[in-house]
Amino acid sequence: LQARAELVQKVKETEEYSKSVKKLEQACQSMDLLEQTLRIHNDNLVERINSIRLTGRSKIYL
Repeated sequence: LQARAELVQKVKETEEYSKSVKKLEQACQSMDLLEQTLRIHNDNLVERINSIRLTGRSKIYL
């Protein structure tokens, strides 16, 4: 009976660990998406700034 109780406890711990790993994985995916979005936004800003420089306009409209 003691061995069964220990086994049940280990299964519960493993399930909790698995849930934590899944949450961490989702958080990492969210961070990756955020990083990609910010990189694209930054690239777009750089393109706009370069375009403005090339055309010689003095004001930057963002």
